[in-house]
Amino acid sequence: MTKIYNFLYIEDEDSMIDTMESSVKLMNRTSDQENTFEMTVAKNSDDALKYLDKNIFDFVLIDIKLKGGDSGDIIIDKIKEDYKIPCAILSGTPIISDTDFIKTYIKSNYANEEVLNDMASMVNSGLFTVIGEHGIIESSLKKLFWENYYKNIDHWIGIRNSLNEEEMKQLVLRYTISHLYELLGSESDQYEAIEMFINPNITLDGIKTGTILEELESETQYIVLSPPCDLAIRDGKPKNEFIILVEIDKYNDYIPTGGPISKTLKGKIKTLITNNHSDNLYWLSNYFEIFNGGFVNFRKIKTESFERLSNDKIYKKLIKLQDSFVKSLLSKFSIYYNRQGQPDFDFEKVTDEIANKFVGSES
Repeated sequence: MTKIYNFLYIEDEDSMIDTMESSVKLMNRTSDQENTFEMTVAKNSDDALKYLDKNIFDFVLIDIKLKGGDSGDIIIDKIKEDYKIPCAILSGTPIISDTDFIKTYIKSNYANEEVLNDMASMVNSGLFTVIGEHGIIESSLKKLFWENYYKNIDHWIGIRNSLNEEEMKQLVLRYTISHLYELLGSESDQYEAIEMFINPNITLDGIKTGTILEELESETQYIVLSPPCDLAIRDGKPKNEFIILVEIDKYNDYIPTGGPISKTLKGKIKTLITNNHSDNLYWLSNYFEIFNGGFVNFRKIKTESFERLSNDKIYKKLIKLQDSFVKSLLSKFSIYYNRQGQPDFDFEKVTDEIANKFVGSES
């Protein structure tokens, strides 16, 4: 089925506009082309911003260097601030830009057809169906606002009168997230490794169960395994001043490097990552360049003061484990330390000794 992609092309050179228009027409005429495109052109940042406010686009292509001191950076900053839409830089020369996470295409290295199909792949990634301007989350939040929050505004005002600002904020967040969670419908049988962590660019505030830190002096990495109740902050300090840390071993502590990839090696890796290699190990995936992954080693445990953990010159917070995996990790951690059971006693003898010592003579 053919899909139409509406895109905004920000370019001030007529020759470049004509070339892109020819590419679009050629692609749209091709009988086996799954993607067709409709282009809107803006020659300056002012026009581009007006188009973005009035129209719905699937993606945006931007020339950074516009005439008269104008810059595509203005549009990129606006998109980052107000929109959730795929965008890319299409430039005639290599550039240095602060927007290093936005893909740059050098015109001499890429055909327009390749760029357009790449952008269509971004749109089709599934991300924007969920988190895009008109995605599932945005439409669900609007519905929740009008049919619940605003409809019952007097009730929410009453609740606010009994809570402080921070408590109210946490309540609204919990309530909203619980409604969004219902969109899942059912639990998935399988997760992708990327789901194991919460992106550190979103939240790394405080010290939480599942926070992964690196001790800067030793470059040793740890995960916080104190229960959440011990980390609850009161008057600027947690309930328990000392935090449980468990060391994270590196992959190559258990997986040999440099040799051939054999069935035996793959079998060992599978045993490790399914947490069946040893009772004392728990696998953690890597997360892009932020965290290389490894194995939580329950035998390497220590405590650290909240004050030292909160000192950025001593420990660097890297990332946080997602709550579902925190629960799984804590469960295995508890099982490991309870695996031998309680030592046995002659309980009748001990009972008599305690009774005689603390109560008195037998009646």
